[in-house]
Amino acid sequence: MLDNIRRARLDEIIMRSQKTGASLYTRFLSMADAQEFMGRAKAAGLFTAAFGGYEGADRVMCGVCGYQEILNEDFPIIPILVSWDKRFYEVEHHDILGAVMALGLDRDLFGDIAMRKDGGAYIMAGENAARIIENGLVSCGRANVSVERCGSVDIAPPVGRQITATFKSLRLDAVVAEGLRTARSHASAYIAAGRVSINHVVCMKNDKAVSPPDIISVQGKGRIVLKEIGGKSKKDRTYLTMETFLRD
Repeated sequence: MLDNIRRARLDEIIMRSQKTGASLYTRFLSMADAQEFMGRAKAAGLFTAAFGGYEGADRVMCGVCGYQEILNEDFPIIPILVSWDKRFYEVEHHDILGAVMALGLDRDLFGDIAMRKDGGAYIMAGENAARIIENGLVSCGRANVSVERCGSVDIAPPVGRQITATFKSLRLDAVVAEGLRTARSHASAYIAAGRVSINHVVCMKNDKAVSPPDIISVQGKGRIVLKEIGGKSKKDRTYLTMETFLRD
């Protein structure tokens, strides 16, 4: 959720594009923040688009322009390929994120870290972040790594886990707790912190009713896709089938 300072910075981009007619781009935003920004830009009469370097990215840049559609290939996003020797090391998403953050980069200067089909990972970065990563990223976890810019990406498709559970009521905190395999209190804390979105819109109500085909995203944890409501159990609880895509 955008705070007043970040909203003012993004409104400045809108005003500059209105005044000059130029195509301008934000830093990387969550999908919820991107939706808010694009709504404000459209209300100002601008064309908008969002792109994160590949289809389905969780963190995206937004582009605005006063006279034409924004094309994905115009976005100033640089994929950085991170490689390591798979014979000796296993490197996970959190290893790469921690190593990049240790370089002193603000989180909005780079986007998703996406695992590559044949090993390695991509970091979606803006130009300034790309230079810092190229010059400073030498290890992730215990593994030595090499980095290079690349023109295209080969993202590994996410692997989901389908589960069916029963619920007294299909309220947000209960479904998040079941989907993340965590305590209800943890799910409530994520919701209160503004980290939970339904269909890319932040929701801070524990008792918000959800149903298929809603997509629930939990920042830093993954997403839950609601698939199908079944019948009732003997204890009058509702069956719900969902597919979860959880991060390490």
